[in-house]
Amino acid sequence: MIIKNITIQHFKNIQNLSLDIDDNSFELNAHNVWGKSNTVDAILWLFTDKLRNASSDIQSIKAKPIANDPTPSEQSKTATVIIATDVGTFQKSYYEVWKTIRGIERKVLEKHETSYMIDNVKHTKSSYENELALRLKMPLQFIPILMVADYFGKTLDYKERRKIIVDLVGDITVDEVIEEYPQLERARALFNG
Repeated sequence: MIIKNITIQHFKNIQNLSLDIDDNSFELNAHNVWGKSNTVDAILWLFTDKLRNASSDIQSIKAKPIANDPTPSEQSKTATVIIATDVGTFQKSYYEVWKTIRGIERKVLEKHETSYMIDNVKHTKSSYENELALRLKMPLQFIPILMVADYFGKTLDYKERRKIIVDLVGDITVDEVIEEYPQLERARALFNG
């Protein structure tokens, strides 16, 4: 997959960003608090519903509200990420619906939803994920591993790491381990038990 453009609106500290990418690879160089990490989080959220820390907490993607403003602004109610690639254009939007209740001074959150689109066609979450994996030709769980250097070793727990490795190379038996490392024979009971 070759990314051609990334558009991010109202995602964490990024109000409105559009990056046109001309090469097969790119790097983000900028001063602190520019939004480099949040750009990576936006890409991961679009592809996996998770952030660099493996969180899927929807509250953490929302634009930062204006201080001391009791009514959420339009920016704090929406977040949109669009990535145009050589295999399609992918869009995910989070939005909140607020309503006014009689007798209450401020609006109250009624519901929030996430919409999924590929090439301007709406999808359910599961059809979006399936189509995305088909177009990318890889399981979506590999995306953060490829994008974030220490994700595999530091963020995933050992069970998830082991599952990925087994899925890639196959499982091995205790006998195969001991055959390769005979000094582990005394530990056979621990392996089996």
